[in-house]
Amino acid sequence: MDLIFWIFVGGIVGWIILMTSTGDHQNIYLNVLVGIAGSLIIGCLMPSYLSIDAPNDGGFDFQALGSLIVGAMAILSIASLFMSRDTR
Repeated sequence: MDLIFWIFVGGIVGWIILMTSTGDHQNIYLNVLVGIAGSLIIGCLMPSYLSIDAPNDGGFDFQALGSLIVGAMAILSIASLFMSRDTR
């Protein structure tokens, strides 16, 4: 997968999670940036640790897309734990 695609998927996941949450909707930029960071982290780890190869011919890979979404969601959930701890 391409780096631009990783950024796009992470941003979309961050925005969707923010819109579906019941909390404060003031952190849209932070949520999108954390989603992008999670997607980039898992995108860099994908070939080496998860044994998922990025297609060389520019094709689309659903396994890689699922991994990017799960990575973005994982980092977003970890970040929300730290952010909720600071506000209480």
